[in-house]
Amino acid sequence: MIQAWLDVLAQNGKSRDTCGAYGRGIRHFWRWYTNVYQATFDPDQVMSRDIRDWKAHQQQVEGAAPATVNQRLSAVKQFFRWAQQNDLSRQNPTTDTHAI
Repeated sequence: MIQAWLDVLAQNGKSRDTCGAYGRGIRHFWRWYTNVYQATFDPDQVMSRDIRDWKAHQQQVEGAAPATVNQRLSAVKQFFRWAQQNDLSRQNPTTDTHAI
């Protein structure tokens, strides 16, 4: 699923560096989600609360810099827009989440 999304980004003219950064961002969220919920990642099951909790985890537990959090969040937002457009998710859980 991630690779399909990254392929679309590349086809739409995103640079290799951008695709790499977006890939790292969505994988970070994916790992966090599967770790916290001990469940297989399903974009349709992700809620806005999950995005907020992940963002807080990065800031409070990992001590990630605001720029890092914002870059990852940008990737996750792009991914969920794509997932919704491709019927992998009924809603976009990132719409109410803002950058730091």
